[in-house]
Amino acid sequence: MSLHGFLHYFENEHRLAQNNQEMLEKILDKVTILENMIKSQESKISGYYTVKELAEKLNISVSTIYSEIKKDHFPKQVKIGERASGWCKKEFAAWMAINTKKGRNYIERKKWSNIYTERYGVKNKN
Repeated sequence: MSLHGFLHYFENEHRLAQNNQEMLEKILDKVTILENMIKSQESKISGYYTVKELAEKLNISVSTIYSEIKKDHFPKQVKIGERASGWCKKEFAAWMAINTKKGRNYIERKKWSNIYTERYGVKNKN
């Protein structure tokens, strides 16, 4: 290979390396943007209960929650992402405090009804 050919080859390789570096920098920028979006969603979601978390917390089933929402005995979910919804933890705590009779007492009755059903195999009429 002549010196001229070697220089031409080296220049092409150098250009390719620069292009690759520019592409990698663009990709890294996009990854950083995506990471920030994910962190933002995670912090947003951490202040909310999912239906599963709320059901576990209240010791009732997911279907009971949805049933009570339809009857307007339970607050509705709010959209917290493209494909996610939940209940704001602070707002739900406030709702529980305000709606003690409708909220906590209902949940306690439901919990004991479930325990009664599990133990005795029949539904409690309370």
